[in-house]
Amino acid sequence: MQSLRPFVFFTFLAAVFTLPCAPVLAQSEGLGFIDRALWDAQLSPTSIVLGDGFESIVNVDGVVIEGSGLGLSEIAQPQQFAWGQLSSTATPGTEEFVGFQVTFFGVPQPVSVSLVNNARAIFDLDPSLGQVDGLFFQGRDGALQIRLFDGDTLVATLLESEFDPVRVDGMRDYGWINSNGLNVTRFEILVEPTPGRSSIPTIANLDFAFIPLDEAPAPPAPADTCFQRLADVRAEIETLLASSEGKDAVLLQGALDLVTFSQDDVFWVQPSADRLSAYGGSVFLASAYAIVFLERAQDPQSDGIIDALLDTLDCLVDREIEYAIANDGRGGFIERAMDLAELADIIDEDLDNQVVASLAYKLAWVNAFYSTY
Repeated sequence: MQSLRPFVFFTFLAAVFTLPCAPVLAQSEGLGFIDRALWDAQLSPTSIVLGDGFESIVNVDGVVIEGSGLGLSEIAQPQQFAWGQLSSTATPGTEEFVGFQVTFFGVPQPVSVSLVNNARAIFDLDPSLGQVDGLFFQGRDGALQIRLFDGDTLVATLLESEFDPVRVDGMRDYGWINSNGLNVTRFEILVEPTPGRSSIPTIANLDFAFIPLDEAPAPPAPADTCFQRLADVRAEIETLLASSEGKDAVLLQGALDLVTFSQDDVFWVQPSADRLSAYGGSVFLASAYAIVFLERAQDPQSDGIIDALLDTLDCLVDREIEYAIANDGRGGFIERAMDLAELADIIDEDLDNQVVASLAYKLAWVNAFYSTY
């Protein structure tokens, strides 16, 4: 590879292809496709522009593709570039996707890709580079479509027929600015040859612009599952037990043993999160006994632990009702479960009887659970 940065040409050849209708993303203030100077001016001041950025193109065996004249070699998929990876929908090992890197009288020539049989070029972008701010390339001799994806979701389609590309030196400038702030992780480009012309449609000088992330994204907060709530109750009892003695210590140890018993995998649909197994009724019974022990402890902090334990039981009932509704559970059982859950709330808040409330939650859960059986 020479020190001068070579152009990267992606050549697309396709039979007549009927494209499905798709939403067209309008440019900011109706700019349509814009030329390079305007594209550069429209980019965010913090954008980083990345073009080919390759050291070499390799074949399927990982060997650098070299040759003379127009020697052809199949290139590896995906092929790594500075902005991400290039692949296609073509069938591997066929003439649908072949690349060549040539020297002609000792002068390096462009790296090219041929796409036939309606294959699409797929540009998967490196998410660590930040948000896509724009796309620019030059093209000629073909009707073009660009599809923008967020993951597997099509978020916009750009059609050459909708815009008027700027013509520069026999080529057309396709400059697109992400003025709507779309989250774009992948571009797909299709090109159809222009009827009546024998030349091969090409695009060249492709650049992506990225707005870098200000900082590494914070890891998602752990989900507040019912199982996690029960673990929090256990931790609170352990903390209180560590500073207790005498009768209170015995009672708190009993409550701790019961909550620990409730965490056994046999009682939970795995992975342990929000739903109980067919043996899950034991969790409610163990919680009722744990509440008895906590009520008899003299430490006032036990009241808050009882409330947290009832919140956990309420969580289990709510999640089971949600599951039943989402999975076409029998309506009569679901309605009864909802009524019993409301009754449990009343017993807890108005009658101040947490033990009976926990048993009412058990009945609510049983009805929701068996509604899907």
